[in-house]
Amino acid sequence: MIENQTIIDRVNVFIKSKNIRKAQFEKMCGLSNGYLNSVKKKIGSKKLEDILSVFPELNKDWLLTGEGEMCSEKRKNRDEPDMKDFSAILDSYTKIASAMEKIADSSYNVSEANKILAHSNSELVTKLAQLMDEINELKESRIKNLPPQKGALASDNSGEYKTK
Repeated sequence: MIENQTIIDRVNVFIKSKNIRKAQFEKMCGLSNGYLNSVKKKIGSKKLEDILSVFPELNKDWLLTGEGEMCSEKRKNRDEPDMKDFSAILDSYTKIASAMEKIADSSYNVSEANKILAHSNSELVTKLAQLMDEINELKESRIKNLPPQKGALASDNSGEYKTK
């Protein structure tokens, strides 16, 4: 323990050990730009919680008192992957990959179904147009074949209309 070292001094030692800039550290911890330069001796408890949540390997006792190791033993080798974490990440990745494959299959099936429906719709529209033409032809044919009604005007082939 170095005598007369403040929390800010210890934070600066930690920052140097992590090989990052103060501004980068402040940003990572949600501190305002220049915060560490503006604080004289003490950091508020909320700010300390923020720092410790971003850097859980930082030994809280060392930070507050200067006693003990800078990094807690169980988190010292934080950069080395924990096999449990790796296994959990791999499991999550496998689940995500499987879900994405199912989504891709579903998307393909929906796309194929849309093509079939579009083709069927086109056929139905064509058939409907044919039926409408047939209905119109039947109407016209029926009208032509109706016997003339009494008092109705009828045309002889001369183009003149006479009452029947």
